[in-house]
Amino acid sequence: MALWVKYSSVEVLSGSLRAWVRQTPGGRQMVCKFCPNCGSRIFHQMADQDEVISIKPGTLNDTTRLRPAGHIWSQSAQPWLKLDAQQLAYPGNPASFEELFASWQASPGGTTRR
Repeated sequence: MALWVKYSSVEVLSGSLRAWVRQTPGGRQMVCKFCPNCGSRIFHQMADQDEVISIKPGTLNDTTRLRPAGHIWSQSAQPWLKLDAQQLAYPGNPASFEELFASWQASPGGTTRR
C-alpha cells in the first residue's frame, strides 16, 4: 500500500531513518527509507521526484479515514479481494502515475480540496 503525501508536510519526530536505493521495473531510482532498528520501510520516494513521497500506511496510528484512489499490481491481488470497479486499476505499474494522482487529488481528502 502507498499513501502519497507532499514531502514538505512530513516530519520525522525522533530518531533517524536509513536509506537504500533500488531500481524500479521502469528503470527509475527509488530511495527507500526504513527504521534502522526493526527494518520496516516507512516511506519511499522517486529520486527524480522531490515533491511527493509514498508513506507506508500500515505505519500510521489511525488509518480509518484513508480510502484508495486506485490500485496498482492488481494482477497480484489475492482472489478474495474485491476491487471497486469504479476505481482505477492497473495490472502492474502504470506507465505514468498522473491519472492516479488526478484521482487522488479529486478525492474528498485529496490536495485540491484543501
